[in-house]
Amino acid sequence: MFNIFEEFDENKFLWDSIGDVIDGRKNLGEEMPVFIYRLFQFTIKDEIAKKFGNEATVEVFRNAGKLAGF
Repeated sequence: MFNIFEEFDENKFLWDSIGDVIDGRKNLGEEMPVFIYRLFQFTIKDEIAKKFGNEATVEVFRNAGKLAGF
């Protein structure tokens, strides 16, 4: 149950948020194209750029890469 007194940011990245990738793949199927991931990535990038500009978009993606360990 959600605790309103607990400080939890549902948007904060946690490795646990990814869940069980193997179990999730059962729903996506073995043939899910990388195209779908890239479509999602670039549409998010476009929306961030519209709202915050190109410089902020580059910063967000660069920081996300660092957070992911790239």
